[in-house]
Amino acid sequence: MEGYMGSSVHFEGHPEGLLDRDQRTVSRGRFDDMTATRVLARSCGSSITTTTLSATTVSWNNKRRQHPTVRWSTIRRTLRRLGEALVIGVCVLSAVRLPPLAMAAPVDVRANSHPKWINPCGIGQTPNLPELDSEIASDYHSEELLDRILIQARTALMQAERFKEDYTLKTFKMGFSQFYELWKTNHYEWLPSSEEIPKDLGETMPQEHLDKLKLDMALRNVYQYLQRFAVGLEQVVWDQGEDGEFKSAFEDAELKLKATLCEVQVTMLESSVNQPEDIKRDIMGERYRVMNELSLRNLRDWLIFRDYMNGLEYVIQVFEHFKRK
Repeated sequence: MEGYMGSSVHFEGHPEGLLDRDQRTVSRGRFDDMTATRVLARSCGSSITTTTLSATTVSWNNKRRQHPTVRWSTIRRTLRRLGEALVIGVCVLSAVRLPPLAMAAPVDVRANSHPKWINPCGIGQTPNLPELDSEIASDYHSEELLDRILIQARTALMQAERFKEDYTLKTFKMGFSQFYELWKTNHYEWLPSSEEIPKDLGETMPQEHLDKLKLDMALRNVYQYLQRFAVGLEQVVWDQGEDGEFKSAFEDAELKLKATLCEVQVTMLESSVNQPEDIKRDIMGERYRVMNELSLRNLRDWLIFRDYMNGLEYVIQVFEHFKRK
């Protein structure tokens, strides 16, 4: 990535290249064994100590005592090569950047937990919710069911808008609007596309798109769109760790998204609309989850958050349209 001011997003971190060998280590000056190895070590920042080298030298000296016919110059050449190989090996290993434990892929217990967005109402899972199956919204007209979706979606959007400025400013040292303009055209293909949600954040839906919608299909589409945002938000919460400054804000966003999904699920049940196939975690592959660079993780999380808010705007505008019909 070229930095936050760049024109494109590299959606996964890349380990740094191997360090170039310091040309001073191949100069024609004469070095003794210890000096040559110190220079090699300095060229890649390794921490090889003289104690390590002394121990190596002792082992070779012992061998020399056992075999007095071996020429000392041969031993010195072999020792030098051994020392160089050892240092170069340390250079290579130090250049390979392993992801920090805190930023590794989600542990099994977390990745195998029940997703919050699947059966968000918990119908048939808890003692109180079988009542929901028989009585849920039975006295409501379709307009009232849509009102319940709208209330939850508006609540979720207001919650996100309350902390979006603080989150963006503290993460990127830039206001939300300014940062938004830099990355307006960048999106993830596993989130709803511009064909599925033909608007950007803060924009109004094209009327021709709204006019083509049927309620049953809109309910099914919205349900899956929100589930896809939920997959991303879950990863954002994981990235906050145990003490992230915005951990509680994103956890609250998850819960409000789940409440919106629940109302859509209820409306489908009451309207005899077949529920679509649930979205799974694997839509967000490992290449999007495991990012070694903090700047890339921050940008990925912000893009998810931005599109989540745009998705909520879409839900509100779509069901307001159906209420007007």
